[in-house]
Amino acid sequence: MIIFLDIDGVLNSGAWFDENPGALGDFPVGHLDPAAVARLERILTTTGARIVISSSWRHGGSPLLGPGGRRLGSDRERTYIAIEALLRERGAPSALVVGQTALFSGHTRAWQILCWLDEHFAVEKRPPFVVLDDDPKAYVCAHFVRISADVGLTDPDADDAIAVLTRPG
Repeated sequence: MIIFLDIDGVLNSGAWFDENPGALGDFPVGHLDPAAVARLERILTTTGARIVISSSWRHGGSPLLGPGGRRLGSDRERTYIAIEALLRERGAPSALVVGQTALFSGHTRAWQILCWLDEHFAVEKRPPFVVLDDDPKAYVCAHFVRISADVGLTDPDADDAIAVLTRPG
């Protein structure tokens, strides 16, 4: 099972930053709302899913820092390792990041997700997957759970994600 994970608008939100104004200056740790990360952890522990980063964070536009403020760099592999460490630090000890989608300029996030799936699985062997994103351009048929960037990942969103991952067929 795979979760294609956006971060901004999913694991943080307008409400999170309004309630925690200092979080904006505490990148990247402060940009992860512990309550949203705990909801992600519930999805992970319930389903055993692994994470593929589809967020703009995957490109390391800003240097990511790991636990203890260690600079981990911005290349692809170190970026998703850094994101995994941050998720674990902020409350998702089950987080296992297995990859990230590629950036194809001019293409939607949904197209990038489908390309990642095609690269890793034959169509008939695709595992169950869900896309958690606040951007409607990430829409992939019945696999999409649209998150409100105003509030981030909610309990009902987590329930929907679990239902998508565990539905028969």
